[in-house]
Amino acid sequence: EQVMPHFGQELFEAAEQRANAEDRAYREALQVSEQLRGRLTAIFSEQQLDTLVAPVTGPAWKTDWDNGDVFSLSSSYVAAVAGFASVAVPAGQTDCLPLAIAFIGLPGSEASLIEIAAAFEALRGPLPGPQFIATID
Repeated sequence: EQVMPHFGQELFEAAEQRANAEDRAYREALQVSEQLRGRLTAIFSEQQLDTLVAPVTGPAWKTDWDNGDVFSLSSSYVAAVAGFASVAVPAGQTDCLPLAIAFIGLPGSEASLIEIAAAFEALRGPLPGPQFIATID
């Protein structure tokens, strides 16, 4: 009763109400996706890359009950829109809050990305265990 008014199902409900694949907005989004996929594929080829490494998001934020969450950056958007593989792993902490990085690879490179992520985690070592912090103010 306290939380769901702030985190309802409106995105899912809006998605159900969308038109079919012939909808103009859908076709435009598909075109953006194809363009991004082409540009990223070219970068991987030209630079002979196996993976891109990027922050998953910026540092964690406090929930804004009035305006909703504010994302300062998100590498998952790029991978998702382009149809690229991506795996996120914890990288460290700042002010007792977690930070994560993403390894992004060409479509179909999931097995390789998992190996890279596992090697990173092994080299990074253990992170501090979770703890209850009543407030971060």
